[in-house]
Amino acid sequence: MNIESLFFHIKSFKTESDYNKIIIPIKKYYEKQINFELSLETKELVSEEINVQSLYKISSFLSSLKKHKYQYLKKTTIKIYNEYCYNLLYFLFTYLSTPIAQVEVILYNSSNVDKIKSFFP
Repeated sequence: MNIESLFFHIKSFKTESDYNKIIIPIKKYYEKQINFELSLETKELVSEEINVQSLYKISSFLSSLKKHKYQYLKKTTIKIYNEYCYNLLYFLFTYLSTPIAQVEVILYNSSNVDKIKSFFP
């Protein structure tokens, strides 16, 4: 099975534009029926650049993808560099929406891995 990679370097998750930069490519993979893995790099993301409403919107989007018979998203890896963002993702995948595929969240402290948390569908 061929699996393509989709990579995003996220600096802000505050506006509709930030949200669409992630959602539109994912929708295209589903429309074209292409298996893919998603990687999110957040080294430059700070808590002030996160809108909780955008988090809610992404949870709704993930829920809408669950309606597909076949899931093209095979795995998501998210690199996090602050505890606040790590806790937001925990909230997202525990309370707002369960993942479509395995989500691996890696929290870095400086250049070292501090925590790794996996969420499953």
